[in-house]
Amino acid sequence: MQCANHQKQWGLALHNYHDAHRAFPPNGIKEAAVAADGTTTTGDGGPGVLPRLLPFIEQVALESSFDYSQGVFGARSGVNSYYTPLANIKLNILNCPSDGYQGEERDLHGTMTVGGSYVICTGSGTGNNSLMDSAKTGDTNYNDGLFYLSSKTRMATMADGTSNTMIISEGLYGQGSSGISTSTGSARSKIYQRTYLSGGGTIANDMDIAAFSATATGGRGEHCTFWLPARATYMTFNAYLTPNRKDAGDIWDQTEAYTVGSSSNGRQHLFVAARSEHTGGVNVTFGDGSVHFVSDSVNVDTWRGASTVNGGEVTSF
Repeated sequence: MQCANHQKQWGLALHNYHDAHRAFPPNGIKEAAVAADGTTTTGDGGPGVLPRLLPFIEQVALESSFDYSQGVFGARSGVNSYYTPLANIKLNILNCPSDGYQGEERDLHGTMTVGGSYVICTGSGTGNNSLMDSAKTGDTNYNDGLFYLSSKTRMATMADGTSNTMIISEGLYGQGSSGISTSTGSARSKIYQRTYLSGGGTIANDMDIAAFSATATGGRGEHCTFWLPARATYMTFNAYLTPNRKDAGDIWDQTEAYTVGSSSNGRQHLFVAARSEHTGGVNVTFGDGSVHFVSDSVNVDTWRGASTVNGGEVTSF
C-alpha cells in the first residue's frame, strides 16, 4: 500500500507538471548544450523525468540547484562534478519499502550514488523501440511510450486512453557495476547484461532474450542505482519482457552505426523488465493517475499494448 501511495504521488506530480508546462517532462534532452562555463554535455541527455518533477513533490529547493544544460556524466564513465553533491541524496518517496536495498549507496566510477524503486515506461521494446536513449524528432528510431529524449508529449498523446497507458512501474535496486557474473546470479544482479551482435547480427522483433542473456560477455547491476540520469540503463523499463522476468539485456548491435555526441558506436538495445519484491507482480501507474497491481502472468501482448501511447491495442488487465 505504501508503494502504491508513493506511485500515486509521482503520478500526481506528472499531472501537475503537465498543467504547469502544457506537456509532460522529457526523459532528458537529445542535443548537447553548452553551459555558461563553456563546457558541453556529452550527449547523455542530462537529468531524466524524475528530477524534473521535484518542484511537484515539495522539493523546490533541491530542484533549484539543477542546471539542465549540464550533462549528468562529465565523461562517458564518470559523473559530472557539477552533480556529485546531488548524486547520493535520498528521496524516501522514491523507495518501495519491500526492497531492502533501498537507500544504499553505490560506487559509480568513484562517485557515491543513490537510486530508487520507480522507473518510467519508455514503451514496448519491440523492434526499434528497444533502442536506448532514442529521440523521436529527427530520428527514425524512437520509443513508443510517453517518454523519450526531448519528448514534449501531452495528455492527448495517449490516444489509446490514459487509463490504458502505463507511465511508471518498479525496478529492483542493483548491486553496482563491479563484481557481477557474466551469465549467472540473481535477477537483481542480471538487470544489465551486455551481449554483442556482430557479423551481420540484427535486432529482431521477437528476440530470445533469455538466450542472449545466457551468452552475455559482461554484466552490470546498475539499474535503479542512480536517480538523476536520463540514460535508459538507470530509471526506465520497457514492456518487451513481462514483470519480474529474470532475463536481462543491453544488446549492442555493432553492425548498426550511430553517433552520440562525438562518439560513433553501434546502436544499443535495452530489454529491462519491471521488477519488484512484491509477491506475484508489480505496481503500475497509468496515465489517469490510477495505480494497479499487475501480475507476472499477464499476457505479453496485453502488457506491451499498455506501454504504448497510440498503438491502438485493446488492453484489459
